[in-house]
Amino acid sequence: MSSSIHYKFRTTNVSKTLAFDGQSIKVPELKKAICAAENIKAELFDLIFFNSFNKQPYSGDDEIPRNSSVTVQRVPIENGAKIPKISNPEISATTKAIPDVPDSAAHIKQEDFSKMTEEERIKHIRVQSTFKYTTNNYNRKPMANNMQQAPPDYLCNRCNQLGHFPKACPLLNIRKTTGIPNEELMETTADDPQAMLHPSGKFMIPIMHYKAREQRKLMEEQKKKGLTSSQEQKNKAVKKELPSELKCPLCNDIFKEALVTGCCGESFCADCIQQTMSDAIAADLNSQCPNCKAPIGASALFPNNSLRES
Repeated sequence: MSSSIHYKFRTTNVSKTLAFDGQSIKVPELKKAICAAENIKAELFDLIFFNSFNKQPYSGDDEIPRNSSVTVQRVPIENGAKIPKISNPEISATTKAIPDVPDSAAHIKQEDFSKMTEEERIKHIRVQSTFKYTTNNYNRKPMANNMQQAPPDYLCNRCNQLGHFPKACPLLNIRKTTGIPNEELMETTADDPQAMLHPSGKFMIPIMHYKAREQRKLMEEQKKKGLTSSQEQKNKAVKKELPSELKCPLCNDIFKEALVTGCCGESFCADCIQQTMSDAIAADLNSQCPNCKAPIGASALFPNNSLRES
């Protein structure tokens, strides 16, 4: 009487049916039947069966009744045989030495071929017919980029110019404008250190970079002059706003350590009046007051405290 049992592997949801004779089947017989049906190597893996409803395992020589549903778990056998690296046993694991193959299968003249023995002719025919399939002809051909010089008619796909490969292109290290909108770019020259190559072949630079560079140049020029434009404007505004009574008549600037003369009572900067007196002495002249031209000396100069405190 033909019976059947339903089984499925633990890792799948597909249920299969196995037919057998009798009211029940033993666990070892079921293992052999499933291994044969699923092409499982019994010397490498073991099968464990569970009842699909109550999850109880079957062990030993337990008999599984017909029409039962079992779950199959495949586990490796402890201390089992290892899977061979070469599945085909006909392939030998040892490598054979490759026989010497001539570098070229030279053509033999008809006169020489007629003088050869039958064995020599067969050997020559064998070498001649299989020469192009030997390992000597398996070497990769040199790529065009590995050649030292490109043909004159070779077109570079990077700059669309003739005579060089892309790896030797002069524009190899130039960045491209990929990802930058056209409205944020402006045209520039090839010698620009920030130049970028546009798909149209023109050299472009981001407008933001150009403005930042020009602003940096302007700031460097202002630093060389000593004062920035804002400081110069500030100094000019201060000079215009100064009242005449706070300006030194010699330097036309605000009083610095103001000194007043005893002759006419005019005030000067300490450095200005001392420089004037030093110049007169250097010229062998008597020092005079810049205002009233009266003779003056260091003893006739007094601090102007009111101007110094103002």
